[in-house]
Amino acid sequence: MKKPTKKCKNPECEEAIVDYKSSKKTYCNDRCRNRAGYLNRAAENYEFELVKKHTKLNYLALKKCYDKNILEIDIKTLKILEFNIDYLANPKLYKIKDELINVFYVKEIEFYYSKKEQKIIIIKN
Repeated sequence: MKKPTKKCKNPECEEAIVDYKSSKKTYCNDRCRNRAGYLNRAAENYEFELVKKHTKLNYLALKKCYDKNILEIDIKTLKILEFNIDYLANPKLYKIKDELINVFYVKEIEFYYSKKEQKIIIIKN
């Protein structure tokens, strides 16, 4: 009796598996099995990797300004430096100039967003 032909489950390969010992074989080789696992994990962790990437870009943009002692930056200028305001996380509420303000942290840099002025203001310690 001839064994039925199976297809490799790796979406990048999908070669026919003709010669197999067990009916449980789903990948043509270990490389395909590992690659399929990597692709599945990458798809599952996509959102986490996106947040990580944008947090890093935000930090690098703020760090450039901080190092040059530029403490008030227009949001349009920061967007040129790949700053993305949608990826600001974990604000802490502080009272600054008799006003409650959400202060954000990216590593050692503290800053807040002034919607009225459309600026990011870095708090220098």
